[in-house]
Amino acid sequence: MFKTHHHNNSNSMRNIAFILLTIAAFSSGCTKEKFIKKLVGTYTVNSYIKDSKDQTNEFKAEKQDFTLTIDENNNFTETYLLNGLVYQKITGEWQLINSSKDLQMVDAVNKVRMFNIVKMADKSMTLAKGNEEYQFIEK
Repeated sequence: MFKTHHHNNSNSMRNIAFILLTIAAFSSGCTKEKFIKKLVGTYTVNSYIKDSKDQTNEFKAEKQDFTLTIDENNNFTETYLLNGLVYQKITGEWQLINSSKDLQMVDAVNKVRMFNIVKMADKSMTLAKGNEEYQFIEK
């Protein structure tokens, strides 16, 4: 009798665990869609920090009029005037990986770049890559 009671108990625990997992999977799915909506946009660099030093002015001088456009079809475009002289346009594909903690960008020029998503807001995002941190704001 005790065994039967114990068996039923583990079944109900299993059911609860399954329900919780289902809820977690469903809610993370919704979150990812909202996250992508926030991610999609046209950005410029508000601040660039390298080795804990503010290098924003250097970045803006090297990549003048920098624009990053991210669309909902997993494409991105970066445009800027290299040293204020040469127009650069880089196009590639992006995807969210590691449970939407990282943004991976792949293109012919930079190959694979992996950014850790530090912060995501409606009109801005902060991405980190190694010793670099970029704060992007929507144009």
